Amino acid sequence: MRVRIRYEKGDEQRFLGHLEVRRALVMALARAGWPVAMTKGYTPRPKVEMVAPLPVGTAGLNEVADVYLSESRSLEDLGRSLGEAMPPGFKLKEVWRISPDESTLETRITASTYRVLVYGAEDAPLKRALECFLGKDEAKFHREAREQARETRESHDTREKNRQIDLKLFVRRIEVVTSAPPALRIVLRHFEGRTVRPAWVLEFLVKHCGLEGVDPRESVVDREWLDWGDGGSHGS
Repeated sequence: MRVRIRYEKGDEQRFLGHLEVRRALVMALARAGWPVAMTKGYTPRPKVEMVAPLPVGTAGLNEVADVYLSESRSLEDLGRSLGEAMPPGFKLKEVWRISPDESTLETRITASTYRVLVYGAEDAPLKRALECFLGKDEAKFHREAREQARETRESHDTREKNRQIDLKLFVRRIEVVTSAPPALRIVLRHFEGRTVRPAWVLEFLVKHCGLEGVDPRESVVDREWLDWGDGGSHGS
């Protein structure tokens, strides 16, 4: 039996990394008594597939995971038990059954929608910066590796991390949302699991589109929902 769960990683847990979120979810499944199937091999692990990892510091309002069970259970029992077992800062929203033969969701996701609170900005300058961004033919962003590899042992992965990325290829839609502070709503494309971070778009606006008085590190980012290729979506 394969079920899909929709859950929220809330504000108080936004600084958990992907592996920590996975661990918290697996432990919640164990507390709930779900008969989670195990992978085969020398190091069996619970068969839980999590998609589109959130950057550290980002909350997720409608995150998705697939769980494989070794025996069938009623969706009502599964939802009730897991809802009670979720750790603080997490909230179960929905559980439903899917076909065991359905392709993995990671490869089918087409877009993510984010809301970015931009502290230090006002609506008018933010809109002007956005017009600048949208008017460009390309928006090259230099993604630096967290750690510089030694010159004599530079790996392919490090070179990949240091490459330039054209943000315009990934931004499907971007708009200013009037609020206090103002916010950006950004829809980012996924290409076979590859995408970019909304913080990179904001950093580009600061460095190349004249958005002054804004430190991208102080922005608050929430992922609102995910879309995938068959027209479905998870979100409000």
